Amino acid sequence: MILDDGFQHRRLHRDSDVVLIDATRPFGGGRCLPAGWLREPVDALERADAIVITRGDQVSSGALRELRSFLAERFPHASCDVARRVVEGVRGSDGSGGEFASAGAEPVGAFCAIGNPDAFFATLPELGVEVVWTRAFRDHHAYSVDDLAAVRRAARAAGARRLLTTEKDGVKLEPLAGFSTEEPRVEQVRIRVEFPVEKILDRAAGETSDGGTPRR
Repeated sequence: MILDDGFQHRRLHRDSDVVLIDATRPFGGGRCLPAGWLREPVDALERADAIVITRGDQVSSGALRELRSFLAERFPHASCDVARRVVEGVRGSDGSGGEFASAGAEPVGAFCAIGNPDAFFATLPELGVEVVWTRAFRDHHAYSVDDLAAVRRAARAAGARRLLTTEKDGVKLEPLAGFSTEEPRVEQVRIRVEFPVEKILDRAAGETSDGGTPRR
Protein backbone atom coordinates (compact mmCIF):
# COMPACT_ATOMS: atom_id res chain seq x y z
CA MET A 1 0.00 0.00 0.00
CA ILE A 2 1.27 3.45 -0.91
CA LEU A 3 -0.06 6.49 0.95
CA ASP A 4 0.37 10.04 -0.34
CA ASP A 5 1.17 12.76 2.21
CA GLY A 6 1.64 10.31 5.08
CA PHE A 7 5.01 11.54 6.33
CA GLN A 8 3.46 13.65 9.12
CA HIS A 9 1.02 10.88 10.15
CA ARG A 10 3.27 9.84 13.00
CA ARG A 11 1.01 7.11 14.43
CA LEU A 12 0.71 5.34 11.08
CA HIS A 13 2.77 2.16 10.72
CA ARG A 14 5.08 2.26 7.76
CA ASP A 15 7.88 0.17 6.32
CA SER A 16 9.43 2.98 4.31
CA ASP A 17 9.22 6.76 4.09
CA VAL A 18 9.82 8.34 0.67
CA VAL A 19 10.06 12.14 0.58
CA LEU A 20 9.83 14.15 -2.65
CA ILE A 21 11.69 17.45 -2.80
CA ASP A 22 10.86 20.04 -5.46
CA ALA A 23 14.18 21.30 -6.84
CA THR A 24 12.66 24.66 -7.81
CA ARG A 25 11.92 25.47 -4.14
CA PRO A 26 13.47 22.67 -2.10
CA PHE A 27 13.07 23.99 1.43
CA GLY A 28 10.32 26.58 1.21
CA GLY A 29 12.52 29.46 2.30
CA GLY A 30 13.56 27.45 5.35
CA ARG A 31 10.36 28.19 7.24
CA CYS A 32 7.40 26.08 8.26
CA LEU A 33 3.77 26.89 7.59
CA PRO A 34 2.32 29.50 7.63
CA ALA A 35 5.51 31.56 7.17
CA GLY A 36 6.93 29.19 4.54
CA TRP A 37 6.11 26.03 2.62
CA LEU A 38 7.59 23.44 5.00
CA ARG A 39 5.31 21.19 7.01
CA GLU A 40 8.22 20.25 9.28
CA PRO A 41 11.79 21.49 9.82
CA VAL A 42 14.37 20.18 7.36
CA ASP A 43 15.86 17.97 10.08
CA ALA A 44 12.72 15.82 9.85
CA LEU A 45 14.35 14.20 6.81
CA GLU A 46 16.24 12.10 9.36
CA ARG A 47 13.12 9.88 9.26
CA ALA A 48 13.23 9.46 5.48
CA ASP A 49 14.42 6.21 3.93
CA ALA A 50 14.55 7.63 0.42
CA ILE A 51 14.60 11.12 -1.05
CA VAL A 52 13.47 11.81 -4.60
CA ILE A 53 14.25 15.19 -6.18
CA THR A 54 11.56 16.33 -8.62
CA ARG A 55 11.72 19.05 -11.31
CA GLY A 56 15.49 18.74 -11.43
CA ASP A 57 15.38 19.67 -15.10
CA GLN A 58 13.93 23.07 -14.24
CA VAL A 59 16.99 24.25 -12.31
CA SER A 60 20.62 24.67 -13.37
CA SER A 61 22.97 21.70 -13.18
CA GLY A 62 24.93 23.57 -10.52
CA ALA A 63 21.86 24.10 -8.33
CA LEU A 64 20.90 20.44 -8.68
CA ARG A 65 24.42 19.31 -7.82
CA GLU A 66 24.45 21.57 -4.76
CA LEU A 67 21.11 20.20 -3.56
CA ARG A 68 22.24 16.58 -3.96
CA SER A 69 25.49 17.30 -2.12
CA PHE A 70 23.61 18.92 0.76
CA LEU A 71 21.23 15.97 1.09
CA ALA A 72 24.04 13.40 0.89
CA GLU A 73 26.00 15.20 3.61
CA ARG A 74 23.12 15.87 5.99
CA PHE A 75 21.14 12.66 5.46
CA PRO A 76 23.61 9.97 4.33
CA HIS A 77 21.33 7.15 5.51
CA ALA A 78 18.69 7.97 2.86
CA SER A 79 19.02 7.03 -0.79
CA CYS A 80 18.73 10.01 -3.13
CA ASP A 81 17.51 9.93 -6.72
CA VAL A 82 16.39 12.48 -9.29
CA ALA A 83 13.02 11.87 -10.93
CA ARG A 84 12.70 12.09 -14.69
CA ARG A 85 9.80 14.16 -15.99
CA VAL A 86 8.23 13.26 -19.32
CA VAL A 87 5.68 15.54 -21.01
CA GLU A 88 3.58 13.12 -23.06
CA GLY A 89 1.17 15.51 -24.75
CA VAL A 90 -2.37 16.77 -24.32
CA ARG A 91 -5.81 15.19 -24.24
CA GLY A 92 -8.82 16.90 -25.79
CA SER A 93 -11.66 18.15 -23.64
CA ASP A 94 -14.01 15.54 -25.09
CA GLY A 95 -11.68 12.79 -23.84
CA SER A 96 -12.02 11.00 -27.16
CA GLY A 97 -10.16 7.73 -26.86
CA GLY A 98 -7.90 9.16 -24.19
CA GLU A 99 -5.47 10.01 -26.97
CA PHE A 100 -2.65 12.45 -26.33
CA ALA A 101 -0.98 14.49 -29.05
CA SER A 102 1.02 17.63 -29.70
CA ALA A 103 -0.56 20.89 -28.59
CA GLY A 104 0.25 22.47 -31.94
CA ALA A 105 1.29 26.00 -32.79
CA GLU A 106 -1.85 27.94 -31.80
CA PRO A 107 -1.45 30.51 -28.99
CA VAL A 108 -2.68 29.06 -25.70
CA GLY A 109 -3.73 30.14 -22.25
CA ALA A 110 -2.87 28.03 -19.23
CA PHE A 111 -4.40 27.77 -15.79
CA CYS A 112 -4.21 25.44 -12.79
CA ALA A 113 -4.80 25.11 -9.06
CA ILE A 114 -1.75 23.21 -7.84
CA GLY A 115 0.97 23.79 -5.28
CA ASN A 116 3.60 25.01 -7.75
CA PRO A 117 1.84 26.56 -10.75
CA ASP A 118 4.99 28.19 -12.13
CA ALA A 119 6.57 24.75 -12.58
CA PHE A 120 3.57 23.65 -14.65
CA PHE A 121 3.69 26.76 -16.81
CA ALA A 122 7.42 26.22 -17.36
CA THR A 123 6.74 22.80 -18.94
CA LEU A 124 4.50 24.14 -21.70
CA PRO A 125 7.20 25.28 -24.13
CA GLU A 126 8.10 21.59 -24.45
CA LEU A 127 4.77 21.19 -26.25
CA GLY A 128 5.83 23.76 -28.84
CA VAL A 129 3.17 26.31 -27.89
CA GLU A 130 3.12 30.06 -27.45
CA VAL A 131 1.68 30.85 -24.01
CA VAL A 132 -0.09 34.21 -24.11
CA TRP A 133 -1.99 34.06 -20.80
CA THR A 134 -1.76 32.25 -17.44
CA ARG A 135 -3.86 32.11 -14.30
CA ALA A 136 -3.02 30.36 -11.03
CA PHE A 137 -5.78 29.55 -8.57
CA ARG A 138 -5.06 28.53 -4.99
CA ASP A 139 -4.02 24.92 -4.49
CA HIS A 140 -7.04 22.56 -4.31
CA HIS A 141 -9.39 25.25 -5.59
CA ALA A 142 -12.92 23.97 -6.22
CA TYR A 143 -13.81 25.28 -9.67
CA SER A 144 -17.25 26.65 -10.47
CA VAL A 145 -18.98 27.27 -13.79
CA ASP A 146 -18.34 30.99 -13.26
CA ASP A 147 -14.60 30.34 -12.76
CA LEU A 148 -14.40 28.48 -16.05
CA ALA A 149 -16.35 31.20 -17.86
CA ALA A 150 -14.02 33.87 -16.45
CA VAL A 151 -10.97 31.88 -17.51
CA ARG A 152 -12.31 31.59 -21.05
CA ARG A 153 -13.11 35.30 -21.29
CA ALA A 154 -9.67 36.37 -20.07
CA ALA A 155 -7.87 33.86 -22.29
CA ARG A 156 -9.83 34.95 -25.38
CA ALA A 157 -9.06 38.60 -24.62
CA ALA A 158 -5.35 37.74 -24.54
CA GLY A 159 -5.58 36.00 -27.92
CA ALA A 160 -5.54 32.39 -26.74
CA ARG A 161 -7.11 29.85 -29.08
CA ARG A 162 -6.81 26.91 -26.69
CA LEU A 163 -6.57 26.35 -22.94
CA LEU A 164 -4.21 23.97 -21.16
CA THR A 165 -4.46 22.68 -17.60
CA THR A 166 -3.25 19.72 -15.55
CA GLU A 167 -4.90 16.32 -15.24
CA LYS A 168 -5.39 17.04 -11.53
CA ASP A 169 -7.45 20.11 -12.46
CA GLY A 170 -9.24 18.22 -15.22
CA VAL A 171 -10.87 15.91 -12.67
CA LYS A 172 -12.57 18.91 -11.09
CA LEU A 173 -13.39 20.67 -14.35
CA GLU A 174 -14.90 17.84 -16.40
CA PRO A 175 -18.22 17.72 -14.48
CA LEU A 176 -18.88 21.43 -15.10
CA ALA A 177 -21.48 22.40 -17.64
CA GLY A 178 -19.94 23.50 -20.92
CA PHE A 179 -16.50 22.11 -20.16
CA SER A 180 -16.22 20.06 -23.33
CA THR A 181 -18.40 22.16 -25.65
CA GLU A 182 -17.48 25.83 -25.26
CA GLU A 183 -14.49 27.68 -26.68
CA PRO A 184 -11.63 28.00 -26.13
CA ARG A 185 -11.51 24.28 -25.59
CA VAL A 186 -9.74 22.98 -22.50
CA GLU A 187 -7.09 20.30 -22.87
CA GLN A 188 -5.20 18.43 -20.20
CA VAL A 189 -1.43 18.06 -20.21
CA ARG A 190 -0.16 14.64 -19.25
CA ILE A 191 3.16 14.69 -17.40
CA ARG A 192 4.66 11.38 -16.33
CA VAL A 193 7.21 11.30 -13.51
CA GLU A 194 9.62 8.39 -13.41
CA PHE A 195 11.86 7.40 -10.51
CA PRO A 196 13.26 4.07 -9.26
CA VAL A 197 10.25 3.07 -7.17
CA GLU A 198 11.09 -0.63 -7.55
CA LYS A 199 14.50 -0.06 -5.95
CA ILE A 200 12.94 1.82 -3.06
CA LEU A 201 10.31 -0.86 -2.46
CA ASP A 202 12.89 -3.64 -2.71
CA ARG A 203 14.98 -1.89 -0.10
CA ALA A 204 11.98 -1.54 2.22
CA ALA A 205 11.12 -5.21 1.75
CA GLY A 206 14.73 -6.22 2.40
CA GLU A 207 14.75 -4.45 5.76
CA THR A 208 11.94 -6.70 7.02
CA SER A 209 12.56 -9.93 5.06
CA ASP A 210 14.37 -11.59 7.99
CA GLY A 211 11.21 -11.41 10.05
CA GLY A 212 12.47 -8.55 12.17
CA THR A 213 10.64 -5.41 13.14
CA PRO A 214 10.62 -2.57 10.60
CA ARG A 215 12.73 0.46 11.45
CA ARG A 216 9.50 2.35 12.37
